[in-house]
Amino acid sequence: MRRMDVSQMVRYARRHRNFRENDMEFLKEQSDGEVSSQATPESRRLYNMASEVRGELQKLRGFLRLEINRHGILYVRHTPENGIEDLLAWHFMYRFPLFTIVIGSQRGTFIGRKKTVEKSVDSMENIIRMLEETLPESRFLRDLGEYDPETWKSFYDSQLNPSRERSPRRRIALKHLKMEGFAHEMQRFHGGSLAPFLGEGSPA
Repeated sequence: MRRMDVSQMVRYARRHRNFRENDMEFLKEQSDGEVSSQATPESRRLYNMASEVRGELQKLRGFLRLEINRHGILYVRHTPENGIEDLLAWHFMYRFPLFTIVIGSQRGTFIGRKKTVEKSVDSMENIIRMLEETLPESRFLRDLGEYDPETWKSFYDSQLNPSRERSPRRRIALKHLKMEGFAHEMQRFHGGSLAPFLGEGSPA
């Protein structure tokens, strides 16, 4: 990842679950150079919070699994450790510009559409129902079928290679494997990990 400047560090750090406004008091007495180089304990803490937030954002951009319905709504239920739901909605909205993005979180429901992101206190289910009343069914998605677990089972069975050596590294953190989108995998492997299918050993 590219190095963050001070303004980026502050923007990310403000989204950290442990951020407090008085964490910014030290900025009034330190130069940008001192802050960007983490020359003090306070600036180091700011950097660590910002890095943690940016890292989670980067991971979830790749790991969140959005479901789709016939009205062109992409949705997922997940509460990030830090307050980045709106950034995730922006990311997926620009990645899939023809769809409406809905992220259900304990912090609220975030809706990305028409180049804006809004937050609602209503539940994800209610938001989706309201959107469906205004969005026609897409002719491209009209024949969208229900999820078939045998599809994923066949895929995983085809990817398994027991001869691969086990590695202590995980490419996907366990906390991400426990996200709702990975429920089928966790059930398939009875609490195991995806390591065998990422080249990291045999099933747990």
